[in-house]
Amino acid sequence: MTSSWREVYKRFDPEAADDRPEWFVDRPRSPVADILADLDAELDVLGAHVLLTGTVGTGKSTELLKLAHARSAKNFVVLVDLVAHFNRVIEDDAALHHIAPWEVCFLAGLQVLRAAEEQLDFI
Repeated sequence: MTSSWREVYKRFDPEAADDRPEWFVDRPRSPVADILADLDAELDVLGAHVLLTGTVGTGKSTELLKLAHARSAKNFVVLVDLVAHFNRVIEDDAALHHIAPWEVCFLAGLQVLRAAEEQLDFI
């Protein structure tokens, strides 16, 4: 195995998208540029809504990370990945199916607070 393939193998985790911009790869049919243009055009007038769909492994999370990274230069962006949280912190992703709506709101609120501390120097 060549050293470049070893590096790819070490990096590869099919369950997780990576948010490091240097690892982003341009996809021929990526919707990110169109979504960014729509957000710029409509944000002040109507507020834009985007629904990104696809089956497992088609790159939805990766595209959302690319979009969030690109948009964070203009807006305060918060990513809430409950699946990753339950895998990494709780170590029981099945528990995600048993939480109440108020718990989702609470976790989202904590993520907003953490992002504000990190991005806006909010204490």
